[in-house]
Amino acid sequence: MRILLVDDEPIVRRDLQRLLSRQDDVIVVGTATNGLEALEQIDTLRPDVVLLDVEMPELDGLGVAQALDPADAPLVVFVTAHDHYALAAFDAEAVDYLLKPFDAERVARALDRVRARLESRQAAGIPPVPEGVRRAAGPLTRLAVRTTDRAIVLAVDQIRRIEASGNYARIHVEGASYLTRRSMRDLAAMLDPDRFVRVHRSHIVAVDQVREYRLLGDGDAEVTLGTGDRITVTRSHREALEARLGGIA
Repeated sequence: MRILLVDDEPIVRRDLQRLLSRQDDVIVVGTATNGLEALEQIDTLRPDVVLLDVEMPELDGLGVAQALDPADAPLVVFVTAHDHYALAAFDAEAVDYLLKPFDAERVARALDRVRARLESRQAAGIPPVPEGVRRAAGPLTRLAVRTTDRAIVLAVDQIRRIEASGNYARIHVEGASYLTRRSMRDLAAMLDPDRFVRVHRSHIVAVDQVREYRLLGDGDAEVTLGTGDRITVTRSHREALEARLGGIA
């Protein structure tokens, strides 16, 4: 299950990520801090499920649910500190309703309900998100990143390299770079593996940007990109890169 987390409280997002990390079939594909950002991320990432806070600035969770197109909307699990939103949540056809603070058992039960709903859709021949719009059915082609006052949608073709920045990642395009809250692991899973390769725990590069490949003396290697950047390739990632380059003759 590809899950988007939407909550304006960092501690809640961290708690949810921690609890979701215990589920073998779950990947958190992104996070959002308000309703407008949530709609942008849903459009870009096409998650199966959205864990959606009810009370948020700019646009609340109920507004987000109402704005979704029923034809391709992800499943919604509302997250809130107030139980008086329960009726409105189920009127919005939410799969479940999590009250803060929540624990691992309660989150697991909510995910079981989501799995059951997804399975019933599949049994009826309905994909979780209709074919033609489901990002999981093919490589990511667009990526939304936040700036100070807006979100920018990047074409994946623009990406030259990605480097770790603490718990987040910095995406480099020609002449600019953007910080994203997505992790390196999530980005590596979302991008086309034929076009992007992880060469180091802190670096992902676009294969078509590689201009030179040089072995180092300690078993590592180094690539020079078309941008002029030199990136170390650790020995554990050399085989994957060499395969993308068609082998080293």
